[in-house]
Amino acid sequence: MAEKAPNAGLAEYMKLELGLLEAFKEAEIELKNGINRKDWDQLEQCIRKMKTLSAELAAVEEKRNHAFINLQDLVGEREKAGFYEVIVHLPADEREALAELYRSMKLAAVGIRSVTYCIDEHLKTINGTLQNILNELFPYRKGNLYSKQGERREASGNPMVVNHSL
Repeated sequence: MAEKAPNAGLAEYMKLELGLLEAFKEAEIELKNGINRKDWDQLEQCIRKMKTLSAELAAVEEKRNHAFINLQDLVGEREKAGFYEVIVHLPADEREALAELYRSMKLAAVGIRSVTYCIDEHLKTINGTLQNILNELFPYRKGNLYSKQGERREASGNPMVVNHSL
Protein backbone atom coordinates (compact mmCIF):
# COMPACT_ATOMS: atom_id res chain seq x y z
CA MET A 1 0.00 0.00 0.00
CA ALA A 2 1.12 3.53 -0.71
CA GLU A 3 1.88 6.14 1.91
CA LYS A 4 -0.56 8.98 2.43
CA ALA A 5 1.71 11.89 1.40
CA PRO A 6 1.95 11.33 -2.39
CA ASN A 7 -1.78 10.84 -2.92
CA ALA A 8 -2.52 13.74 -0.54
CA GLY A 9 -0.40 15.94 -2.82
CA LEU A 10 -2.17 14.54 -5.86
CA ALA A 11 -5.56 15.23 -4.27
CA GLU A 12 -4.51 18.79 -3.44
CA TYR A 13 -3.46 19.49 -7.04
CA MET A 14 -6.60 17.85 -8.38
CA LYS A 15 -8.75 20.11 -6.15
CA LEU A 16 -6.82 23.17 -7.35
CA GLU A 17 -7.19 22.13 -10.97
CA LEU A 18 -10.89 21.42 -10.52
CA GLY A 19 -11.40 24.90 -9.08
CA LEU A 20 -9.53 26.45 -12.00
CA LEU A 21 -11.51 24.39 -14.53
CA GLU A 22 -14.77 25.57 -12.99
CA ALA A 23 -13.53 29.18 -12.98
CA PHE A 24 -12.53 28.81 -16.63
CA LYS A 25 -15.99 27.51 -17.50
CA GLU A 26 -17.59 30.50 -15.75
CA ALA A 27 -15.29 32.85 -17.66
CA GLU A 28 -16.31 31.16 -20.92
CA ILE A 29 -19.98 31.61 -20.04
CA GLU A 30 -19.27 35.31 -19.38
CA LEU A 31 -17.52 35.46 -22.76
CA LYS A 32 -20.53 33.86 -24.46
CA ASN A 33 -22.89 36.32 -22.77
CA GLY A 34 -20.63 39.22 -23.76
CA ILE A 35 -20.73 38.08 -27.38
CA ASN A 36 -24.53 37.86 -27.26
CA ARG A 37 -24.80 41.35 -25.75
CA LYS A 38 -22.01 42.75 -27.98
CA ASP A 39 -20.31 44.04 -24.84
CA TRP A 40 -16.77 44.48 -26.18
CA ASP A 41 -15.33 45.74 -22.88
CA GLN A 42 -16.56 42.63 -21.09
CA LEU A 43 -15.12 40.48 -23.89
CA GLU A 44 -11.68 42.01 -23.41
CA GLN A 45 -11.88 41.48 -19.65
CA CYS A 46 -12.98 37.87 -20.15
CA ILE A 47 -10.16 37.18 -22.57
CA ARG A 48 -7.59 38.59 -20.13
CA LYS A 49 -9.11 36.55 -17.31
CA MET A 50 -9.08 33.40 -19.45
CA LYS A 51 -5.42 33.92 -20.39
CA THR A 52 -4.52 34.17 -16.71
CA LEU A 53 -6.59 31.09 -15.87
CA SER A 54 -4.98 29.17 -18.74
CA ALA A 55 -1.51 29.90 -17.42
CA GLU A 56 -2.53 28.89 -13.90
CA LEU A 57 -4.17 25.72 -15.23
CA ALA A 58 -1.03 24.75 -17.14
CA ALA A 59 1.13 25.22 -14.04
CA VAL A 60 -1.21 23.24 -11.75
CA GLU A 61 -1.66 20.51 -14.35
CA GLU A 62 2.10 20.07 -14.59
CA LYS A 63 2.34 19.73 -10.79
CA ARG A 64 -0.61 17.31 -10.74
CA ASN A 65 0.96 15.21 -13.46
CA HIS A 66 4.26 15.12 -11.55
CA ALA A 67 2.42 14.04 -8.37
CA PHE A 68 0.63 11.32 -10.36
CA ILE A 69 3.91 10.03 -11.80
CA ASN A 70 5.35 9.91 -8.27
CA LEU A 71 2.32 7.93 -7.10
CA GLN A 72 2.69 5.58 -10.09
CA ASP A 73 6.29 4.90 -9.10
CA LEU A 74 5.37 4.47 -5.45
CA VAL A 75 2.71 1.83 -6.10
CA GLY A 76 4.86 0.07 -8.71
CA GLU A 77 2.66 0.62 -11.76
CA ARG A 78 4.05 0.96 -15.26
CA GLU A 79 4.46 4.35 -16.90
CA LYS A 80 1.44 3.96 -19.21
CA ALA A 81 -0.91 2.86 -16.41
CA GLY A 82 -4.19 4.75 -16.28
CA PHE A 83 -5.58 6.65 -13.33
CA TYR A 84 -7.80 3.86 -12.03
CA GLU A 85 -5.01 1.29 -12.43
CA VAL A 86 -2.86 3.38 -10.11
CA ILE A 87 -5.39 4.29 -7.42
CA VAL A 88 -6.56 0.69 -7.04
CA HIS A 89 -3.45 0.20 -4.84
CA LEU A 90 -4.61 2.82 -2.32
CA PRO A 91 -6.86 2.35 0.71
CA ALA A 92 -10.59 2.44 -0.14
CA ASP A 93 -11.38 5.87 1.36
CA GLU A 94 -8.45 7.56 -0.38
CA ARG A 95 -9.18 5.74 -3.62
CA GLU A 96 -12.82 6.89 -3.54
CA ALA A 97 -11.85 10.51 -2.80
CA LEU A 98 -9.40 10.58 -5.73
CA ALA A 99 -11.90 8.86 -8.03
CA GLU A 100 -14.54 11.46 -7.13
CA LEU A 101 -12.11 14.29 -7.89
CA TYR A 102 -11.20 12.62 -11.18
CA ARG A 103 -14.85 12.31 -12.21
CA SER A 104 -15.50 15.93 -11.23
CA MET A 105 -12.54 17.07 -13.33
CA LYS A 106 -13.82 15.05 -16.30
CA LEU A 107 -17.28 16.59 -15.89
CA ALA A 108 -15.80 20.09 -15.69
CA ALA A 109 -13.81 19.44 -18.89
CA VAL A 110 -16.98 18.26 -20.67
CA GLY A 111 -18.76 21.42 -19.49
CA ILE A 112 -15.96 23.59 -20.89
CA ARG A 113 -16.09 21.68 -24.17
CA SER A 114 -19.85 22.24 -24.47
CA VAL A 115 -19.62 25.99 -23.81
CA THR A 116 -16.74 26.24 -26.30
CA TYR A 117 -18.83 24.38 -28.87
CA CYS A 118 -21.77 26.77 -28.33
CA ILE A 119 -19.51 29.81 -28.79
CA ASP A 120 -17.93 28.28 -31.90
CA GLU A 121 -21.29 27.46 -33.51
CA HIS A 122 -22.69 30.91 -32.67
CA LEU A 123 -19.70 32.67 -34.22
CA LYS A 124 -19.73 30.42 -37.30
CA THR A 125 -23.41 31.24 -37.81
CA ILE A 126 -22.80 34.98 -37.46
CA ASN A 127 -19.82 34.82 -39.81
CA GLY A 128 -21.76 32.80 -42.40
CA THR A 129 -24.69 35.19 -42.28
CA LEU A 130 -22.42 38.21 -42.70
CA GLN A 131 -20.62 36.56 -45.63
CA ASN A 132 -23.96 35.86 -47.33
CA ILE A 133 -25.07 39.46 -46.83
CA LEU A 134 -21.77 40.83 -48.13
CA ASN A 135 -21.92 38.52 -51.16
CA GLU A 136 -25.38 39.88 -52.00
CA LEU A 137 -24.35 43.50 -51.47
CA PHE A 138 -21.04 43.18 -53.31
CA PRO A 139 -21.45 40.37 -55.87
CA TYR A 140 -18.26 41.35 -57.68
CA ARG A 141 -16.28 40.28 -54.60
CA LYS A 142 -17.61 36.72 -54.69
CA GLY A 143 -15.09 33.97 -55.23
CA ASN A 144 -11.36 34.32 -55.67
CA LEU A 145 -9.74 37.01 -57.78
CA TYR A 146 -6.29 36.52 -59.26
CA SER A 147 -3.64 38.91 -60.52
CA LYS A 148 -1.90 38.60 -63.92
CA GLN A 149 0.84 36.69 -62.13
CA GLY A 150 -1.68 34.09 -60.90
CA GLU A 151 -1.58 35.19 -57.26
CA ARG A 152 -4.75 35.52 -55.24
CA ARG A 153 -5.71 39.13 -54.53
CA GLU A 154 -8.52 41.15 -53.01
CA ALA A 155 -11.02 43.06 -55.14
CA SER A 156 -10.03 46.70 -55.33
CA GLY A 157 -12.65 49.42 -55.31
CA ASN A 158 -16.13 49.26 -56.73
CA PRO A 159 -16.46 48.25 -60.38
CA MET A 160 -17.40 51.00 -62.79
CA VAL A 161 -19.24 50.74 -66.09
CA VAL A 162 -18.22 53.38 -68.63
CA ASN A 163 -20.52 54.26 -71.53
CA HIS A 164 -18.16 55.17 -74.42
CA SER A 165 -20.98 56.31 -76.70
CA LEU A 166 -21.61 59.50 -74.71
